[in-house]
Amino acid sequence: MAKKVKRSAKKKSGKAARGRRRDWNAECVARWYGFISAATPAPTAEDRRIAASLRKEDGYSAPATLAPEELARILFNHRDGEWFEKPYAHLFTYRKSPSGVAWARGRETLTLHAIGCASAIADATLIKASYSALHEEGAKDLRVRLSTVGADPRGAFSRELSAFIRKKLGDLSQGGRELAKRHPFAFVAQIGAADERVLDDMPDPLSFAPEEERRRLAEVVEFLEVQQVPYEIDRRIVPDPATSCRICFRIESAGEVLAGGARYDGLAKKLGFKMDLSAAYATVALRKPKSAAASCTFTPEDARFYLLQIGAEAKRGSHLILDTLRKARIPVYQSLDCDKLSTQLGVAKRFEFPYLIVVGAREAREGTVILRDAESRTQELLKLTDLPARLKAVAKGIK
Repeated sequence: MAKKVKRSAKKKSGKAARGRRRDWNAECVARWYGFISAATPAPTAEDRRIAASLRKEDGYSAPATLAPEELARILFNHRDGEWFEKPYAHLFTYRKSPSGVAWARGRETLTLHAIGCASAIADATLIKASYSALHEEGAKDLRVRLSTVGADPRGAFSRELSAFIRKKLGDLSQGGRELAKRHPFAFVAQIGAADERVLDDMPDPLSFAPEEERRRLAEVVEFLEVQQVPYEIDRRIVPDPATSCRICFRIESAGEVLAGGARYDGLAKKLGFKMDLSAAYATVALRKPKSAAASCTFTPEDARFYLLQIGAEAKRGSHLILDTLRKARIPVYQSLDCDKLSTQLGVAKRFEFPYLIVVGAREAREGTVILRDAESRTQELLKLTDLPARLKAVAKGIK
């Protein structure tokens, strides 16, 4: 007997919304990692006033970063929306970032945010989703460059870097001296080939980051290694000092910046929120976004399978499962930001997923998963390589 599933009003409205425009392939890639489509934020005059006050100490904006007014509007919208009180992260994506005009000229932008997740999985998921989106758009020889300066970009590292640059002014070209006067981070991020040798002796930001931040970076790197995403720790990757902190990254191809991102923890407090919010973003530049095939456009309500991961090892291996299902065009939803099993089960119940794909430490090590029927509680152990075919067979029995 075919398994029946309720059709919610949300599902119907989601399909109606999708009918208004064609999804980009990059948007659909992001959905497999948990990002849902949202409206592009529209900063107000008050947002711009706030941004100007944040910028008064720093006139430098790092490449592929979002302007303070855009981040402020994102946080205000989040606070005023239904997501603020949710026990899990809000992962969403939108087109045409207002900040994209400054760095992505001639290209379209897709921006992803993860709000409410303090762990390294948020950074890793943003990087992986951006990398996969660019790869499916045809970008070649992609490489992730990342670093961290800790929670305070205006702290000890910035002061030490300023002192270092002052000592080197006499060895710099005219262009290098102009950058140095503008901001020490501008000098590091935008230095020309004539002055690049100076950076060989610059202070290492990692040596100024507290142990907690170095551990976070190590966790992100571990995720990238499991995913076989090429990366390098690069001391020249510095944040926007007005808004960003902790881990920041760029994704490049042949020296061209195609994506970038950072954490903006602490910004909510600066905006007057009663409590701070963990938040991170990535913004991706696409030359000619491809339209997505109908088989890979879905919302959480469309998915029939929910990926439930138990433990750090399972979390690290979950991206491999998502990649496998993405390539097979099987809609799946997940909450990688959730550490608690009870919270994940709550999400699965809320969206009424008929089947759960469960992975723990043992399954992650052995390349297997457990497929569980949410109604009957029956389950079966499957090899990851056999999972797509089994899910397609199961899906035929769901109405």
